[in-house]
Amino acid sequence: MDLLKNQKVDFSNRNITISYQGHVATDAVSERDIAHLEKQILEERGKPQAPPYPLAVLRINKLNIVANDELGIAVIIENKGKGSLYRLKGIIRSSYPPLDKKEFNFGRILPGERKRIARSIRIPIRSKDQEVSLKVNFTEENDYIPPPQAARLSIRALTKDEVLDLYHSGRLTKQDALYFAKIGKLSRPVLAYSCQVKDDITETSAGNSDGIIQRGETIKILLTVKNNGQVQATSVKARLQLERKLTGIDFFKDRANLGDIASGELKQCDFSVAVKRTSTTRMLPLKLTLVETGLNVSVTEELSLPLDDRIAPMVIVTRKKVTSSPSFLVSRIDSYFG
Repeated sequence: MDLLKNQKVDFSNRNITISYQGHVATDAVSERDIAHLEKQILEERGKPQAPPYPLAVLRINKLNIVANDELGIAVIIENKGKGSLYRLKGIIRSSYPPLDKKEFNFGRILPGERKRIARSIRIPIRSKDQEVSLKVNFTEENDYIPPPQAARLSIRALTKDEVLDLYHSGRLTKQDALYFAKIGKLSRPVLAYSCQVKDDITETSAGNSDGIIQRGETIKILLTVKNNGQVQATSVKARLQLERKLTGIDFFKDRANLGDIASGELKQCDFSVAVKRTSTTRMLPLKLTLVETGLNVSVTEELSLPLDDRIAPMVIVTRKKVTSSPSFLVSRIDSYFG
């Protein structure tokens, strides 16, 4: 389908209405035909038979805008002259990179015709408080251009509460969350923990239930982790290992996945360590590591657990019940890395 001079094309639906010399014809066309017609109108070249007279209007939905909001910019061109405009284009010039060089391609505008092009531009989430100037300059095939259109915007950075709301709703990428944590607008999780040693008879421990670590026992170290921060701790993992290599010590369980820990929430896991009768150490040197992946929080602490010199006596089970003594509290530390 070829474009004719002085025809008007309506792209509002899949039926293209063409007006030429007072006659109207409607053709059902494909998306490919529509794209072809649009391209022809934008790229059509020519010289007007009478002088065109373009007028421009710049409309902006928000002159005071917050970071991460959508900025709506519309440019309206009306040709009040008697001749056609060809390859008319508006280009934003601004020292603010997200706005600079954004284009509004009008192409051909017939006498008496009015065209409007709108663009939506998201203000970057990390934007700081600033005043931004912009100007829309125009070019046209035959240099019939409207006056430049200028505006000034005020951009406000996100507050701590707004950043926290975005984080809680899952609308912050990890990179943006780390950025806001770095500049102090988003607090990190604060992981507090406590450890208890148990030597009773369970699936992961075997001892005499006196709460004292002795050779010949397999102890269970119960770890409790609490998130004292304002934001959720994401995918928390724990690991317990020897600080240095020792003979006579075996780990049956040295890792645990605690998952997400909400602000103020407690979660528990346990580790299993065997102290063989052949062990000669008087202290169990352990290293505890907690890792949170959401905001890259990590905790590494050394735990030194004393061993009793006595050999653990045989555990006597009566009616399959074991009397247990109070567990030995090893350590409690609030720690985080900002």
